[in-house]
Amino acid sequence: MKRETDTEQNTCAVSGRSLYLRMLRRLWIVPLAALVLAVLFGLVYHCALLLQPGRKLYRQTAKYYIHFAFNDKTQKTYDYYNAATWEDIVFSDPLIRDALAAKLPAGMTMDEAREDTQITLISDIRLMTAEVNAKSEEECAAVIGGLTDGLQTFAGAREEFDSIEFLSASEPEPVLYHDRTRNAVLLGAFLGLLFGFCLLWIAESGSGRVYVPEEAEDVLGLPVLGVFAGNRSRELPAFLAAQTKINLEKFAAASGEKPLLLVSASGRETAEGAAKLWKELQSGADRPALLPSGDPADPSFAEAAAQAMEALIVLPAGRENAARTLALVRQLRKMDVTPAGILFVNADGKFLRYYYR
Repeated sequence: MKRETDTEQNTCAVSGRSLYLRMLRRLWIVPLAALVLAVLFGLVYHCALLLQPGRKLYRQTAKYYIHFAFNDKTQKTYDYYNAATWEDIVFSDPLIRDALAAKLPAGMTMDEAREDTQITLISDIRLMTAEVNAKSEEECAAVIGGLTDGLQTFAGAREEFDSIEFLSASEPEPVLYHDRTRNAVLLGAFLGLLFGFCLLWIAESGSGRVYVPEEAEDVLGLPVLGVFAGNRSRELPAFLAAQTKINLEKFAAASGEKPLLLVSASGRETAEGAAKLWKELQSGADRPALLPSGDPADPSFAEAAAQAMEALIVLPAGRENAARTLALVRQLRKMDVTPAGILFVNADGKFLRYYYR
């Protein structure tokens, strides 16, 4: 297996640092995506699930007081009826079942009524509560009405009771059954964080933008001779400005008066701006003679390239033009023009200061 050299490892670390800093600068996308998906998931769940037919329920509660009869044999009242006993009696005793069945609306079965009804008793086993959760107000009222008639008929037929007194019943009120909107929101937020991070990583790693000189050298395979800040952030790290001056002076001395072409895949304006910077930095008669600024889309480009012996590639930072610039380098070589280096323009000084810390 091929082993990476120290240089290759350092290059990977440099590229990774640039990517992480760019992602950090746009990290607000991640919580924004989480918020958007959380709201979206919550709305979709609420609208598509909770508001669909059959999800909305109604609840009605009735209270009864049980008057137990006195047992002459034990000299005590009958008291062996608990909650479990009542749930079984209500839906198995014929007297209660018949009264309940007579009240049930069309389409509602006894099994559904049993599933929708819960019987509870207070500790003294005299106060009984019947809670009904049904699909409509009509079903709630029907079950409560049937239970009331059935319990009173049942109490009148059994010696254990003097009576079962109906105390009160609440009005049917709408409720939501199994409301998991909170879970849907949390799921949306989690997926939003994951999606936002992946989107940010893909956008930054596959954008084709170059932000630091080392990336420019890796992409084009040429040395960066000068780094120039953009209008928005002119303050570059001091060592970059000093190195730019040294590199361009050496290049000018080595090139002599050879015709030089400044060319950019970003168009004439960028190349002309770089030529202006070049003239500001150079002095004396021994600097290379600049040909008209090169723009591959310009009809005069072929004529200018035919006169040039060397070319400097003008590469703006942060633009999606790395692939076009690489194609331009290959085109120049086919035209027997030697790409001598890169002028890295419009660099983000603030970003580079963080990068070179």
